[in-house]
Amino acid sequence: MNTSPKKTFQILTLSGGGYRGLHIAQVLEIIEERIEGRIARHFDLIAGTSIGGIIALALSLEIPARDIRQTLEDLGPSLFPRKPPDFATVRKVLGQSSLFSRLWHAYRNKAALEAEEKDTRAAWYDPKPLREALSAPNYFGTRLIKDLSHPVIIPAVNYSTGLPKFFKTDHHHSFTFDRDLPIIDVALGTAAAPIYFPVHKVQDWRIVDGGLIANDPTQVAVHEAMMFFGIRPPLFGDSSTGSDDLRVLSIGTLSPKHFADIGKPLNQGMLDWGTSVFDLAGSAQEAMSAFMVDRHMLPNKVIRLPSLEGRPEKAPGLADVSAASTEYLRGSARHLAQSAFGRPDFNELFKHTGRTLPQVRTNIAMDDK
Repeated sequence: MNTSPKKTFQILTLSGGGYRGLHIAQVLEIIEERIEGRIARHFDLIAGTSIGGIIALALSLEIPARDIRQTLEDLGPSLFPRKPPDFATVRKVLGQSSLFSRLWHAYRNKAALEAEEKDTRAAWYDPKPLREALSAPNYFGTRLIKDLSHPVIIPAVNYSTGLPKFFKTDHHHSFTFDRDLPIIDVALGTAAAPIYFPVHKVQDWRIVDGGLIANDPTQVAVHEAMMFFGIRPPLFGDSSTGSDDLRVLSIGTLSPKHFADIGKPLNQGMLDWGTSVFDLAGSAQEAMSAFMVDRHMLPNKVIRLPSLEGRPEKAPGLADVSAASTEYLRGSARHLAQSAFGRPDFNELFKHTGRTLPQVRTNIAMDDK
């Protein structure tokens, strides 16, 4: 029989979604304004993927959410200076009825075709503006993972091995490798979305976007809490598995429900799918996480903004930095955050004080003696 005292453990999870990360940052800014403090101090573990991973790392350094939101808003146009290519010229040429017509249109649109060809051979966007912003002394600068103030886990994919890679602080005695990695490399690695950005090199590994495996990192973070922090909550409504109070606040990037366009044929190719496959994958993975964790593993212990049912039918694209997109993302965030403060369980989250990374290290040292 487990006689150890009941623990309260809180997790903050932040999803991926390109410029839609502005939605996360705006929610966090409103929360910090309301609680008059840093949100990281109320959580024992912060998990983030892609842009959510970058924000998670910044929160762990206790960079104000207001600064994060402003940086994202300012950075957007330089990071995404154009819309993702739609290969309109290729479509036009291939849409001609005869070989002669195709050759004629290809000849007349040679320059446009050459430009579109480049977009098939290289990443669409240069991460240089992002690197420069994150390299600033008031952001990550030259600091290492061991310099973070709060425990984090950041999903990515090791393209070199074909395996998941979870970058972690040294919140367990066996975690000794990632602590000396530059924070900026972890940030650029988890956000290196294929096609959008080049692969990012971290030491001898080629790292790509964590959204390929865990765009919503809630499942990953719950596993981390149970496996490496020793948290034992009631699972699947069964109190015999433990009595610890494990709570999760999950903030998303408005991944759309993305119902199929019934006007399109069943047999679609690369040009038909386009970048919509990223939204579809992210949305479906987020829904899977919500079903498995929120409804089954930890019923009534996960607050999701927005809820699974509350996700929009459509949302701005990952690289849509237009004024309309910015207004939509910030407006939705304000509505969700203000509504959340009307929930007793949401307000309860900010009565808890999470353990800092130095405190976790102290406990590890004591346990190892």
